[in-house]
Order: sequence, then structure tokens, then C-alpha cells
Amino acid sequence: MPHFLDLVSASQTHEVTIYGVDMNGEAAGKFQCREFRRMPRGDDPDYVTRMLEFARDVGADLVWPTSDEEALALSEVRDQFLKVGCEIAAADYETLSILVDKGGCYDALREYGVSVPDYAVAENREDMLVVLDRILAQDGQAVIKPNTGRGGRGVFVVDNRLSTAVIEDDRREIHANRDDFVANYLEEAISHAPVMVMQRLQEPVFDLDMLTWKGEAVCIAPRRRVNSAVPNDGHMLVDGDDLIELGHTIATCFKTSWLLDCDLMFDVSGVARVLEINPRPSGSVVAPMTAGVPLFDDAISLFAGEKPPKREVPIGTVIRPYTSMRALP
Repeated sequence: MPHFLDLVSASQTHEVTIYGVDMNGEAAGKFQCREFRRMPRGDDPDYVTRMLEFARDVGADLVWPTSDEEALALSEVRDQFLKVGCEIAAADYETLSILVDKGGCYDALREYGVSVPDYAVAENREDMLVVLDRILAQDGQAVIKPNTGRGGRGVFVVDNRLSTAVIEDDRREIHANRDDFVANYLEEAISHAPVMVMQRLQEPVFDLDMLTWKGEAVCIAPRRRVNSAVPNDGHMLVDGDDLIELGHTIATCFKTSWLLDCDLMFDVSGVARVLEINPRPSGSVVAPMTAGVPLFDDAISLFAGEKPPKREVPIGTVIRPYTSMRALP
């Protein structure tokens, strides 16, 4: 986040003043903001009221949500912010409601001809096990995850090749064979119901940073994760006409505006399948920005009624994190 804020503040196109909020009162980026306030979660009953008050106090032009909960809460009351001269940098509430519901999003994508994993939504233990056994019989592996949620939380990989459960330090996932999963993790998994039970695809994970405007894709920046389970370990910007075309299709189908993030993987036959579409910028959107693709600059240009130039994504560029220090004012 600090590096992201540096890039946004250093815009050569727009005069940008950043006002920040976070649940953590000691968030690392707070010192790069003109003013900072601690806020509750995006789904807290007080969140919208306090955000509206902050936007009015500082005379904000844009509020940019960076979590699903924030995007949903703010887009639902967009009119209240417009009355104080502030826009919400997110798609409309109806579209967001589809995108954050993984089962509903998959249903919509299939209607548009976009490939998604084999999946089903389960509401109870019995349904979950029926679908799990079907996919295991077909592929030998399956993934169970909450139908809504983000950041890899509550994810289980069922793999019959495993003899014991595996919990890796850098993953939020739990890997286990079917018997181990049923004996030790079934109750935890179903506590997140409804859950998605789905085909497991092939690593690595790819991300599409998608700048869209009124249903058109303005810039699509595909990248491959260095470590599929840990996005912040680094990325490589990659080529791929099929990935770029997929981004254009998503923008057209959902008529989106602003920045979105699409996660995808390939199946064993080499078909790209969408894992999820996040209705806000990726937490790793700083990767293409660091490589010279000014996605936030261009989004602000679109908001201002200006057409940004066509951007070339520097294919093959690898972006890796490092720890730095600075003296605070």
C-alpha cells in the first residue's frame, strides 16, 4: 500500500490529494495521506454514515473502495455521495451483487460463453458431499470455498493423493484427502454455507487488471503470480490475446466501469477458466503500475471526461516486493 500511494501521489497527469481510511489505526499508508481516519468494516452498520461524513468534510471527488464489502455498501448509496459532489469508483450495486456471488457470477459467465470450472453451490452437508464425490470421481481433486468471500479464506482442497492433511505456512488453504476432510474439516467447511464445490485447476494463477468504462475495456494487463497462493510474492506481466479478449468480454457482458480484477487458471486441456471477478482493484494492482501502466491515472482521466492514451503492457517484466524504510515527517 505505501508504494501504491507513492505512485498515485506522483501522478504526472492529475493533481491528486489522498485521504485515507482503514480498520487499522496504524495502517502503514496512513502517513502518506493528507488526513487519515480509522473506519469500521465495510459491512458495519456505521460504515456508510462515517464515510459520507469524511467525504463531505474533506471535499472528496472520488471514494475508491478496495474491498468487496466497501464496494457493495458504497455503491448502494451512491446517490447520497453524489449529493455532496463525490462519486463512488465502483460499478452499480446490481452488477456488484452478481460479481461477489461466486455461483451467480459463474451462472452469468456461462450464459455469456465464458469458461468457468465445473461447479455446484451446496447449502448443506449432504449436497456438498454428493457434488464432492462426483468431482473427485471425475478429477481426483476438488476445491471447496465460501460462495462469497475473498482472500482465500475458508478454502479446502480435497486431494485423494494425500495421505495426511497439509497446511502450508504461506497458504490459507487446508489440503486433505476425502476421509481426512470429512473427519476433521467438514464442519468448518459447511459453517461457511452456501459453499462452492468445484473442479481444481492447474497452477499458476493469473490475474487480469481491467480498466473498464461504460462496458468497454480500456486497458487489460494480464499477469502471472510468482507464487499462486501468495499474490504479494510478485508477478510477471504476460502476453496472451486470449486473456485480453476475455477481459473485453467481461467488460462488455457486465457493462462495467472503473477498475476490476479477474482471477483465472487453466485446466489440463489448456482452457482458461475464470475463478472470480473482484468488483474493485486487486490488492496487487500496484504490480502493473510499478511496471509503468498508470491504471489509476487513466481511471481518473476517464472520470474527468478525458480519453487516456493507449497503453502498452511491458510483457515479461517481473515485479517483486522488497522492504524499505523512510523517515516520517
